[in-house]
Amino acid sequence: MAIRNNGRDSGRYLFEIYNHADLRADWNGWRLRGRWLISPDGDRINPARLRGILFVESNRKRVCRETPSSVTVYDVANATAQKRARQR
Repeated sequence: MAIRNNGRDSGRYLFEIYNHADLRADWNGWRLRGRWLISPDGDRINPARLRGILFVESNRKRVCRETPSSVTVYDVANATAQKRARQR
């Protein structure tokens, strides 16, 4: 199926041929241009950088879930100090 730009459906033509799309709703102002996701400020993000950003974010959330709270750390430190005091 050949796609021709006859002026009636230029948005579809740009998307199919050049992968140009303006995003809507929550993504208002963001656009796809080829392999780039472009922010409203003009920052370009390629797929590898986006994967890296998402990887770092998911690991940050995982570490926050796995890190004990400050109360737990204090209790462990306090228990260790009491144990050492008893051993003397």
